[in-house]
Amino acid sequence: MISHAGKTRQKIYIYHVTPGGVSQQQMFKMAFYVEINTSMLYNVCREHFYKERTILMLNIHSFDPIINENSKVLVLGSIPGPESLRQRQYYANANNQFWKIIYAVFGETEIEAAYEEKVNFLLDHEIALWDVFHSADRKGALDADIKNEEPNDIHGLLQKYTGIKRVLLAGRKAELSFRKHFPDLTTNVSYVPSTSPAYAKKTLDDKITDWKEAVKGKQGDGSSAFQADEPSPCFPSNSG
Repeated sequence: MISHAGKTRQKIYIYHVTPGGVSQQQMFKMAFYVEINTSMLYNVCREHFYKERTILMLNIHSFDPIINENSKVLVLGSIPGPESLRQRQYYANANNQFWKIIYAVFGETEIEAAYEEKVNFLLDHEIALWDVFHSADRKGALDADIKNEEPNDIHGLLQKYTGIKRVLLAGRKAELSFRKHFPDLTTNVSYVPSTSPAYAKKTLDDKITDWKEAVKGKQGDGSSAFQADEPSPCFPSNSG
């Protein structure tokens, strides 16, 4: 993806679906580049392509990480969904429970805060946020539809921000993909339930409990689970 002058060059695959259903014979595939504002792209997708019975396979990219030198817990999702890409914000879909859960972990109620305030809330509580994937092809919003993924440089991030003591993998797609691409990173890496409301096996209260235990570590009282001068345990001893 190449960005300049407020525009984004985005690769799009369009699959035209005939009324009879979807099969290899009933599709044609085109790949082309458009230069367009990202939010406009998604508006066009909804208002034109979907109306014309098409399925869009977008080549999408993750955002820069939210992190600073004080961050101790790194939360990794899979890759931003359509609404997040449209707004250029992590977890922008109003139905996603991420921000509600994060605020509840620290005993606060999510308010209609500006995105910048939410980002500052994460950093103030020593939480970093990124995605497992740098780029991928995806139809729609489901993790199950992610194809041709390329991982982010998680090693490089952990080497730069050595204060990270714990990595949380938000959702099964993020967990399975992280363990596939980073098999050497196993210490203090754990799964937390997806914040998508589509994941209904756990109630919101159960998700909050699981996230609170994972974010705060064994103490569960808000204090750090590691000494300030303790080296990051996220790398194997032979990582160099």
